[in-house]
Amino acid sequence: MESAFLKGYNLTSFSLLIIRIAAVIIFGSGVNEEWRKIRSLLDCVTHSAYNIEVERFIETVESRELVLTGMNFFSI
Repeated sequence: MESAFLKGYNLTSFSLLIIRIAAVIIFGSGVNEEWRKIRSLLDCVTHSAYNIEVERFIETVESRELVLTGMNFFSI
């Protein structure tokens, strides 16, 4: 029979794991939204500041899909 300390340790470890996974999901979901907001910000660039780098960055934002990878084993 397990001791009370071991049960408490297992419960705490499992709870922290669930909290950590939830935090990654919540904060990771905002990355794609911020990536899409960049496009509207780039449209507001003044004519004097607009150059080839801004144009290339707009092209990148429009053409590429932002994904999170786990050490290139999977993509989300």
